[in-house]
Amino acid sequence: MENIKQEIFYEFKKLSNLFSRNVFEMKCKKKLPLTHSQGATLAYIIEKGEQGKVYQKDIEAHFGIRRSTASAQLHLLEEKGFITRKSSRLDSRLKEIEPTEKALLIKNTVKQKMDFLTMRLFDNLTDEQISNLKDIIIVMQNNIERRQDETISQ
Repeated sequence: MENIKQEIFYEFKKLSNLFSRNVFEMKCKKKLPLTHSQGATLAYIIEKGEQGKVYQKDIEAHFGIRRSTASAQLHLLEEKGFITRKSSRLDSRLKEIEPTEKALLIKNTVKQKMDFLTMRLFDNLTDEQISNLKDIIIVMQNNIERRQDETISQ
């Protein structure tokens, strides 16, 4: 069983690499000046922004990333002209993140790419398999988060 677990670990890594490499390298008419993670972050900002305010802490929680990673990501999106950050009226420590007109112009292209890859990723899986996969991934994420402070004894 340990060998199978190790194989699954490497398959996850391989899947992650394939996902990152392919998500924004797909052939489309419009070439986007975004990395995979920038595109995913921008898509989230646009989508969540349609429902209400978006803050850096929302991005950190949604993607499971550290504050420094989110900050660097947002800095690059701001530098490229896809977002603006302004102080919140409710709490000056928080910055509201808003997509710019430039971001809204490529919204459909970003969404099409994400939808296409999602469709490809789950092709040939039943609804039951997808549901089970989600449950398994959540358990694995919780296992990792719960054990972050543990150290290896070697």
